[in-house]
Amino acid sequence: MCPVGKIAAGEISFLPLGTRDTSNLVKKVIDSIRESGLEYSMGDMSTFVRGEGDKLFQLLKDIYTELDGECEFVLLVKMSNTCGC
Repeated sequence: MCPVGKIAAGEISFLPLGTRDTSNLVKKVIDSIRESGLEYSMGDMSTFVRGEGDKLFQLLKDIYTELDGECEFVLLVKMSNTCGC
């Protein structure tokens, strides 16, 4: 079993609002996830990420900061401190 607090799991959905340029914005989020160093699995409606809790929180901050000036959006996140390992 993994130490509590070390590993976190989360599901992220990014929803850009009021723009037609959704594919470019979603691509930026996907690039951030790929570059985060976290384990991830992409689905049709969301992406599952797993790894160190601090890295997961940093990823969320990076996504928010990068896209904040470009569009309005909803960032849906479900997190758990149970990694499933």
